[in-house]
Amino acid sequence: MNKYNLKLTSYLEKQYINCDDFKDLYSELRDQEIPLSLAGRLEQHFDECNECQTLARDIEMVIEEAKYCFQVSEMPSGVRTRLHQKLNQELGLNLEC
Repeated sequence: MNKYNLKLTSYLEKQYINCDDFKDLYSELRDQEIPLSLAGRLEQHFDECNECQTLARDIEMVIEEAKYCFQVSEMPSGVRTRLHQKLNQELGLNLEC
């Protein structure tokens, strides 16, 4: 059994889910990468816990802001050419200019 499965097993065996458990598993819950039985228990805790609701809301805000910040816009071709030339020169890369 790998480390990830051991982690999940320990949560499945717990009688109660607490805030630390929710924090540890929020990413997996969000990505739907955990068993439904555990997801249900995490969601039940979430429904009853203002602290975890705030945490999840804050994480979602950061994710949305990151998506906005990392939107790639096209850079002018002259800038791209100079950047590639400098990277090729400094790092020994072979980017097309």
